[in-house]
Amino acid sequence: MQLAVSLCFVFCAVVMLRQLWFMRNTDNGVAIKDRAYLTISPADRLNYNMKHHIDENGIPEKLAALPAIDLVSRDWNFWMFGMSSRGYEVSLSEDPECEFVEVSNYRGLYDPGDPIYDFTVVEGTLPRYETWIPSEVVIDEQTCDRLGLAGGAVGKTVWYRGHGDKSKKAGTIGAVVRNVTVRSAKTDSRLFPVFICRVGEDERSSYQAVSQFVQFAYHHGMKKEMEAQVKELMDGFPEIRWELKLADEIMKDMTESDQNLGHLLALVTLVAILIAVFGVYSIITLACRQRRKEIAIRKVHGARLRDILMMFVREYGTILAVSAAVAFAVGYIIMHGWLEQFVRRIAVGPQVYALILVGAVLLITLCIGSRVLSTARENPADVVKSE
Repeated sequence: MQLAVSLCFVFCAVVMLRQLWFMRNTDNGVAIKDRAYLTISPADRLNYNMKHHIDENGIPEKLAALPAIDLVSRDWNFWMFGMSSRGYEVSLSEDPECEFVEVSNYRGLYDPGDPIYDFTVVEGTLPRYETWIPSEVVIDEQTCDRLGLAGGAVGKTVWYRGHGDKSKKAGTIGAVVRNVTVRSAKTDSRLFPVFICRVGEDERSSYQAVSQFVQFAYHHGMKKEMEAQVKELMDGFPEIRWELKLADEIMKDMTESDQNLGHLLALVTLVAILIAVFGVYSIITLACRQRRKEIAIRKVHGARLRDILMMFVREYGTILAVSAAVAFAVGYIIMHGWLEQFVRRIAVGPQVYALILVGAVLLITLCIGSRVLSTARENPADVVKSE
């Protein structure tokens, strides 16, 4: 039972830590590392034209001039937070009664080809706003799959309309991007598939007029320098309230509870392993003491050290096999439910089971070897006399 519980803890801890590592290092479909944004609001709350307020002080230009900053976006929003979205219906037919896919059009993202976003492109080429054909749209892999266009979507025509619109517009797919999961790492956020279409200059200007965000990219490894330079710059505008946010820290906050749970589980797993090791060692020690005479008689009848070792290995190997089967079955049920909450998750392959099983085999073999060797090396005559 100790062995089964310990192996179950080990399995759960390994899966959880692998998933957390995967989320920190996987491609999120859009740039996270070395990205930040400023939230800006004037002290005078009657001034609602944020774009004018930001322009008036030349904040984007001054940010771009800072040595630690690489790029400053002209969209003046932030992909991770702060953008409004509008629900759209996308289909392969103009017929208003045909089957459609519900998507979110992230209004405010008016230049998908801006390097500050760094979308992972699966097919096609992302448009820049200046050369963006009005009918060209960008969709993600999830939308492709749901429309049945996976593997050759670029150039195909789709029909879309916003919620409340009576008529549909035709759009030609110009690019397909990887699924973007930066708003939440978990599925309970009801993350809609991404759909980006070109909007008119009036809507673009209208949105930017109320945008409070200036996003930028900073040079890798210069986070502290960037923070100090931005603080020095913004301290020169006492009439402006501002806050600096880092994209990777936001992503970290999204999974903070799971990170803490992972650390706790790792500690509990270590304790469970120690308990199992001491338990197995004490049981083998007791068995060797109780079977000293049996071992001695076997040696007298020609049993070799390898034969005695294999006798114990077979016995405890069976115990390990049964414990592992129970532990892996229970652990899989537990972790399968936990993994289901994530948009992107690892696959629990056979290498995980093999790694844990090999580790357990080595551990038990070490325990058996250390105790059985000392018992088997005793003089059979002395053992029989003492027994």
